[in-house]
Amino acid sequence: MGSKYAIIVAMMMGIFASAAYAERIVYRSFEVSEAAKLILEVEPARVFIEQGDSSEILVRARFPDGNLYDLDVEKEGDDVTVKLSTQGTLGILLRRMRLYTGDEIIIEVWVPQDCQLFLETQSGRMEIDGVHGEISLSSGSGLAKVIGWFFKLTE
Repeated sequence: MGSKYAIIVAMMMGIFASAAYAERIVYRSFEVSEAAKLILEVEPARVFIEQGDSSEILVRARFPDGNLYDLDVEKEGDDVTVKLSTQGTLGILLRRMRLYTGDEIIIEVWVPQDCQLFLETQSGRMEIDGVHGEISLSSGSGLAKVIGWFFKLTE
């Protein structure tokens, strides 16, 4: 019985090791007005949002673990929605078990200065710089909730 578990652990370690070496970068760009709205639902990614061009939202996502995740992006009017989705059975299984491969998914977004942000994450690993629009944060992270309270972000 013990060897069965050893084989499963060895297989999982191989999956994590092989996935850590693959990297894929995805770019998306959308023309918007200065008062655009960005909706992000991208757990387990680390997110960086900065002020960019006044007429576009630019998204760059780096996936170090190959094809386990993908980026779903939709635009309706001036609203841009970015979601992280899992790919295949293994991706769905790992995400449901909250097991993520070693390297982080990095999502960088450049938005107009007055863009509204609606952010949802469990980890709270996000940085926002130079954006002056309304920011709404929903997070499972205690740290993000404290930061939100301190800066009077809406939840």
